[in-house]
Amino acid sequence: MIPSSPAAPTATPIGTPRRNVWLRCLPPACVGLLLWSASCTQPAAPEANAPAHPLEPEILAFVENYFEVWSAGDMEGYRNLFDTEAVIQFIAPGHDVKTMARDPFIETQVQAHRNAATPMREYPLSSEFLVSRNDRVAQASVRWELAKDSGRVRGWNHFTIIRGPDGWRILHLVYYAE
Repeated sequence: MIPSSPAAPTATPIGTPRRNVWLRCLPPACVGLLLWSASCTQPAAPEANAPAHPLEPEILAFVENYFEVWSAGDMEGYRNLFDTEAVIQFIAPGHDVKTMARDPFIETQVQAHRNAATPMREYPLSSEFLVSRNDRVAQASVRWELAKDSGRVRGWNHFTIIRGPDGWRILHLVYYAE
């Protein structure tokens, strides 16, 4: 017979409650850490309508303005929403990616408004935001609907925007229809 060591756990008779057996097997420092972490309170859950980041209302206003300016056909105002170095990418069906700089892209939008049989209106349906730690860069994913001629089209805009001294500007836009 092998003698039992003093540290070996002993059997508990059936029906005897086993309380905190696992605590006795841990070093005292671990037990203290566990008790301390259990005493920490969880932060209160954010309100359902509270922004996830303090800049979220500002970014939401920028995104809403983007759609309002475009829908109004104000292409000079629309151009001013983009950084001078902005890159715009359209993902066509079949994953054909078309890449443009700001000014050629704005010209396509001027032509689209000019050639529309009726005024076009694009508006956001839902949005999600991610703001960098230094509050200078944000990403927004916005699902939109476009009312055009006699039909409607839905799609997504994925923005990377930068915050400068004169406000937010679009640095990168990827968009596509569903």
